[in-house]
Amino acid sequence: MGEAFVAGARSSPEELRRLTMKSPARKLITAQIFAGMAREFDAERGADLDAVVRWEVGAVGEKPDVWDLVIRDGRCRAVRASSEEPRTVVGLDHQTLLELAVGLANAPSAYIAGRLRMTGDVMLAQRMSALFRIPGSKPLKPL
Repeated sequence: MGEAFVAGARSSPEELRRLTMKSPARKLITAQIFAGMAREFDAERGADLDAVVRWEVGAVGEKPDVWDLVIRDGRCRAVRASSEEPRTVVGLDHQTLLELAVGLANAPSAYIAGRLRMTGDVMLAQRMSALFRIPGSKPLKPL
């Protein structure tokens, strides 16, 4: 997920983002988002973590796409539904995932609006947005 993709998604109307993430292209875009998260992981901020964060991406009531971010030894890798036990599970739809990934939405607002669900280690879930850089955005301030 590079700067051009992020800029394009940010400048697209909400309806186009919604339709795109309901189309067959959503699987490729979702895979690119998770690959981008692994690449943009801030190893310094996440050096102390040993965790699996499971992402269940899909509308409520449908079978979700399951991705795990395995954070260990200052590195992050994205894998499809690992067999490891997650410390945190994040549930959201594809459009919300895209909007979080490109900086159009933030997790607290999405949670309050009911677009994001979390179970497990809530403190880890709260750290997530500070662990990843969004291409083309300003660096995040330390917590």
